[in-house]
Amino acid sequence: MRQIRTDLNLIFIAIVTIVLTVSGAFSYYRTQAQLEHELSEFKQSLTIQLQNVLPGVM
Repeated sequence: MRQIRTDLNLIFIAIVTIVLTVSGAFSYYRTQAQLEHELSEFKQSLTIQLQNVLPGVM
């Protein structure tokens, strides 16, 4: 009985660890893509603003 309880606990811990790892990785990559997109938009917006303010330099 003790061995079965230990085995089930280890399986449960492994499953929870895998689920949390996958969830964290998904969240990380989704956030990274979102931030890169926002940075690209900001860069484009800033370039347009600078072209309006400093037309001769740009």
